Amino acid sequence: MEARDYPIRHFEYMAKFAAELKEIPAQVLEHEYRYDAFGSWYVVVRCKGVLLRVVFDGKEGEFLIERSTSREMPYRWENESWRHSRGSDSEADRANLIAAIVSISATS
Repeated sequence: MEARDYPIRHFEYMAKFAAELKEIPAQVLEHEYRYDAFGSWYVVVRCKGVLLRVVFDGKEGEFLIERSTSREMPYRWENESWRHSRGSDSEADRANLIAAIVSISATS
């Protein structure tokens, strides 16, 4: 894969992820992708009134989810609510993320 393919692959992944979030229902509020940081990214999601930040650390290959203690900006992120090592852009990892988002949002 060429270096220019990685951002394309990321945004294809995010399009699928956003569509799957809609089914929960959840909404993407913010997103950032950093090619120069090993493909790391984060997305802020609102699910059932709960604000969550889903982070992918490209260097470590690790996902984590943090919950905000505030409902408005500036968000105040708590310690992690969920962590998954050896993450990738696979369907299985997306399914794990969706399940974690639903679970964390349900404990409000």
